[in-house]
Amino acid sequence: MELWRDIWLGVRSQPGRTALAFLAIALGSLALAVMTAVLGGLAAKSAQMLREFGGQVIVLTPAESSAAGPAALTESTATLLAQNFPGAVVSAARRFEAPAQGGGAPVAILATDAHLARVRDWRLRAGRFLDERDLRQCERSAVLSVALAQAWQAHVGALVTLGGAPFRVVGIVESGAAALAGATDNPVVAGGERVVFVPLTVSPTWLAQRVEPGAEVDAIFVRLPETMTLGAGRAQLARLLGDPALARAPLAWITPETILRGVRRIQRALDLGIGSITLLSLALGGITLMSLLVGNVRERVTEIGLRRALGATRRDVAALFIIEGCLLTGLAALAGAGAARWVLRLLAAAPEIPLALDGRLWFAPLGVALVVGLLASYVPARLAARIAPADALRAE
Repeated sequence: MELWRDIWLGVRSQPGRTALAFLAIALGSLALAVMTAVLGGLAAKSAQMLREFGGQVIVLTPAESSAAGPAALTESTATLLAQNFPGAVVSAARRFEAPAQGGGAPVAILATDAHLARVRDWRLRAGRFLDERDLRQCERSAVLSVALAQAWQAHVGALVTLGGAPFRVVGIVESGAAALAGATDNPVVAGGERVVFVPLTVSPTWLAQRVEPGAEVDAIFVRLPETMTLGAGRAQLARLLGDPALARAPLAWITPETILRGVRRIQRALDLGIGSITLLSLALGGITLMSLLVGNVRERVTEIGLRRALGATRRDVAALFIIEGCLLTGLAALAGAGAARWVLRLLAAAPEIPLALDGRLWFAPLGVALVVGLLASYVPARLAARIAPADALRAE
């Protein structure tokens, strides 16, 4: 009880500096809590995007600037890569849109081969993915995304209509692309939630014209061996694609680094913006707190000297000021974190801002504030500990 009374006396002696230190630490803690929540949300979103895209995947697509001339990518290009890149898994895809059965919004159709699910590391919810028999015999087989299967109330073995032709559902796959939709505008990479996969060799009944075998594809997916780095994989692909026999238009490369570029740009902006506010606020609060405690030491020389004369050790005196500094910064951190929770509730209304609302919102500001309190009270505590009983008499 006596300790709390002494701390209250020290705080009350300089209310202006106490309030300034408290507000500065609280503001820094608020900014730190918000930055922690957003950075945590971005980290979770990055992990989800990598899971959806694939950490060892490189996607080749025609460059936007490509015009008339040789095709950028064809089915034979995918075959050449698969034959000459040991350990890699290669898949080609062609994207269409067709009216949904029963009307409604169009659905995305990815005409692909038997390897796409393996390349993208998708998990089957039911049935199987397309296989070599589907492609060889041009079977009208269809694999639905989970969202589309639920929307159509379809199951394995059911018939669905695409472009007026019946397709039999052979599987339902978890091809989630919710996170990728905001990372790339390429419709083949981020196919969306309403997507159906059909054999690349099947006739596209939803088109007016027939697609010739071996024609241009919209993307080639390459899953590198686990032991190969992305840089080495890209160099190997560049060598294979440099074959003069492959006269083709320019290509665009999509890698995990490309997918995460936007997220990392936001992270750097947060580090620079909110991070600067956090550091400045905590520095101002720490300096003000140190000034406050040094002033308390000078005003309480007589009291400290008497304490020493009555048996208090240097450690006891130093502990008084350290506890006072940590208590002030700890309370300010809790106030700032509490205010941050209110701010984050407002930000949570915007779904494009990912947030991680967990215990780090409290622990991160509190831990940093306690460190600031220890650093700010170190010098005043040493000054107070050096006061001898005789100093009390001289102060009188």
